[in-house]
Amino acid sequence: MANFFQEQAELIFSTITGAVGGVTGWFVGRRKNKAEGVSIELENIKTILEINREELDNLKKGLSSTRDELKHCREEMEKVLNERLEYLKKKANLQTNKQQNNK
Repeated sequence: MANFFQEQAELIFSTITGAVGGVTGWFVGRRKNKAEGVSIELENIKTILEINREELDNLKKGLSSTRDELKHCREEMEKVLNERLEYLKKKANLQTNKQQNNK
């Protein structure tokens, strides 16, 4: 009979020990999984920020290039307009001289 109680006590003790170990394992595992989830989320955010920085740098380079092209176009346009203005002045002078010579 004492042997029966001893077996039952061992069975109850191992059940309690297993339950406590399971709960402890679950709690530690939950904290670990939560920490890993936060770590993965932070890595994803870092990756997104890095991609955004690269895109921003590309946009800045493109904008700088576009500004340079626009500046060049303005200079060319100003050059053409000045040449046209000089042409029109010469044409007006020729017409004025022609009219004065005809008088």
